[in-house]
Amino acid sequence: MRILFVCSTEFQILNALNIKMHLLPQDKADIVLQRSGFQALANRLKKIGMFENICVAKDWVVDVHEYIRIVRAGGHTKTSFLQAIGNTFFVLYRDLMGKLRGPEYRLGKLLHDYEKIRGVHYDKVLMQSGNAIVSNFYESLHGVAKMAILDEGVGSYYDNTICHGDTKANEAYLYDPEVVVYDKDGIDFVKIPRLSSAGEEFLSIANRIFDFDPQHQVIKGKKVFFDIGGELMPSYMQNAKGLKRMILANSIKKHMEDHNIYMSQIAAFKKIAGTEKVFIKYHPRTPDSMLKEYDESVFQSIEPRKIPWELYACNNDIEDCVFISIASSSVCLSPLTIGDGNKCVLIRKCLDMKISPQMEKLLDNLHQKYSNCFFLPDSLDSLL
Repeated sequence: MRILFVCSTEFQILNALNIKMHLLPQDKADIVLQRSGFQALANRLKKIGMFENICVAKDWVVDVHEYIRIVRAGGHTKTSFLQAIGNTFFVLYRDLMGKLRGPEYRLGKLLHDYEKIRGVHYDKVLMQSGNAIVSNFYESLHGVAKMAILDEGVGSYYDNTICHGDTKANEAYLYDPEVVVYDKDGIDFVKIPRLSSAGEEFLSIANRIFDFDPQHQVIKGKKVFFDIGGELMPSYMQNAKGLKRMILANSIKKHMEDHNIYMSQIAAFKKIAGTEKVFIKYHPRTPDSMLKEYDESVFQSIEPRKIPWELYACNNDIEDCVFISIASSSVCLSPLTIGDGNKCVLIRKCLDMKISPQMEKLLDNLHQKYSNCFFLPDSLDSLL
């Protein structure tokens, strides 16, 4: 059997390693990494030799829209405005040709080394995301290969599709299929081995791939806060007036919602921590500009930021701690991935934040099955 893994996040890469080593060790496999920033990780994967072919996403093309967004937000890009204009025409041409020539053409434009796997017969494809790479692989392969969900966090437990819409999965590789909230009919479930019991060989390989040199840190009886990777409202949206505000109305509304959620998280974390020495695990893609929001004399950052929390936890001694977050998958799935030696606390109810019915049902399922370590308090006062 030949397998294709398509990974959008560090967590999915870690899960692909786990599945390949422990569930599909004899099967040939290729892997696609959906961020251009994963190139160094891809180079380390090649040295391990676990996957025959490795494809990495090409750099994001900075067109005029993206150029204006970056400049207005006070960012920096090596792309000049004239280059951005040229890139805009390139993107328009690429999209037009993609509609005419199909998903294989589009994937060739999105991925380095796609030609190495183009035309390969896969028996099974493991992936889940709403991005262009996953949707194009689904369009290209769903008629000839089984489509399987590759655990990507909480979304994999309330969404039974590969890339939304009419793309229901044939299989699902999850850490605990019992807590899913969607219709299970027609889906074969495979339970992924818990990472905390994956063994020294697995940890050694995973550490090499993520370039992680564990220091065997001991964290006991501490509060650990998990950032959700939010961002403040960009200045050009905050200050928009008149016609500009009308044009950007939808973007401003979305960014305002995200802004308010993130500001609520910051305020809640600071209130719960008080003056106590605590730890914070930043999301791998939290902007550097947001790190200054927390007092370093109180919030000690868990480093390195770019590796999956689960890998860090399995390499260190973390016991009797309280993991606190609004909605971090690392906290929600901690009892599933690394065990129940710590308490997991979701503070959405405390902040009166709306969540989807599916997410609410999932949290209830987790609370019922892991009642000894998974909590949904109604008030922040209970955490002070």
